[in-house]
Amino acid sequence: MRLESDHGDFVELEPLAHEGAALAFEVRVRRGSFSGFAETSIDRETWRSFARELSVLEAMGEGFARVRSVADGELALVVRALPTEGHFAVEGVLGTREYDAIVSLRFSAFAFDRAQLVDLARVARACAG
Repeated sequence: MRLESDHGDFVELEPLAHEGAALAFEVRVRRGSFSGFAETSIDRETWRSFARELSVLEAMGEGFARVRSVADGELALVVRALPTEGHFAVEGVLGTREYDAIVSLRFSAFAFDRAQLVDLARVARACAG
């Protein structure tokens, strides 16, 4: 699942496993000259709610969809409609915890094409089961 701007900024979520109560993902973000990578888990019910919110956002063209990782600070994404009809944006935080440090990348919103939202919503629903 990838959301990408016309300028090369992107958020990419790659499913790793769909076992038990959580879904595992590899997440990559690039915003301008900064980039980050992390593996994270998202509660299955949280993901289902995100998939539903994406479907509403896709159908209505207004509002937002929000998702957070199980571990605080690893992932927080907001996908939202922009005031210009048919345009959408994503923003959020990607982080990783190490033994002695927490490293995070907070990125401001960047716009992406509506067709990408349609694909994201479809794949999110499939991952939700």
